[in-house]
Amino acid sequence: MTATDQGRVASSLWSDEAVWRDVHLIDRRGIGLLAYLRAVHGQSRDQDVVILNGALGFAHRYCDILAALVLKWGRRPWVVLVDCTWEQKSRSLEKRARWLSWVMPAVSKAMVRMIDHDKLVYCVLSSSEREEFADRWKVDADRVVFTPFCHTMYENRHPNSHGNYVFAGGNSLRDYPLVTKAFRDLDIDLRMATSYREENLPAHIQCRSLPHEAYMDELRGARHVVVPLEQSTRSAGQQTYLNAMLLEKLVIVNDVRGVRDYIDDGETGLIVDSTPDAFAAAIRWAEAPENSGAVDIIRQRAAALVERRHSLAAYLSQVRAVASHLIRRGTTDLRALDGYPAEVHGPSA
Repeated sequence: MTATDQGRVASSLWSDEAVWRDVHLIDRRGIGLLAYLRAVHGQSRDQDVVILNGALGFAHRYCDILAALVLKWGRRPWVVLVDCTWEQKSRSLEKRARWLSWVMPAVSKAMVRMIDHDKLVYCVLSSSEREEFADRWKVDADRVVFTPFCHTMYENRHPNSHGNYVFAGGNSLRDYPLVTKAFRDLDIDLRMATSYREENLPAHIQCRSLPHEAYMDELRGARHVVVPLEQSTRSAGQQTYLNAMLLEKLVIVNDVRGVRDYIDDGETGLIVDSTPDAFAAAIRWAEAPENSGAVDIIRQRAAALVERRHSLAAYLSQVRAVASHLIRRGTTDLRALDGYPAEVHGPSA
């Protein structure tokens, strides 16, 4: 299919992947919010689909949410909002003013009502969010589609090793007491890279914030990676555990929304109950010498799966397929596109 057949597509997402080369970039780098919104308005006039990043929050002045609002008026192209990892509360704003916890749910709902229209598609990161997202935000479920997320190890990989510690990192929807309680009686170090703080931790449990490069170095050097997650209306943690899987780490994640879309228990990682005992039991199993061969197989299988199914190219191809479908069909019956494309189905490598 030629680029002409696929229609005219613009996006605020920059990439040099082949699947993205015919996508017109609406560049927000180095310009203010109002200039960016003017650019969106002007450069979208002759486009069939505009792809925006729904995950750009307070730190980015919600620029792509506002861009979606701009595109609602006048000639409406199709708008695809990717990575709609939205909660009705804004944790970053509430840290600045607690009273916002009372008003943010109403403000969030009002904002979605403002941007919503019959040519706006929302991309979520787990299969169970599709119906839940539509119900929570009162939008048409036919305009919500599951686009599996990707790893973010875009740069050349640095040397990888399996050290003598377990790593846990990230802030989004983390439940760190699950692992601090689990590791108190375990004879292996736990290094947590997070803004979370807990008093009176034993010496073998470290908890501190790290700059990005140091964070990645600790991830690369870990023996295993644990990702303790809160149950929520949205999924979280994909970036952390997909990156770890690509680096051939054994990942141990508790069984919350979205995890089973990405990890096959016992095949590409370990999925455990949301208890400290379950995390501790998984670590003991992974550390037992008689299980080293099984652990190596899981690591290798996971890395091959992420390389094949969760690359940036695979993610962008899925988003591009949504855009092409909208152009060809002029409809939001997206059920055939939900989840993984046919070419990446099948048994794990």
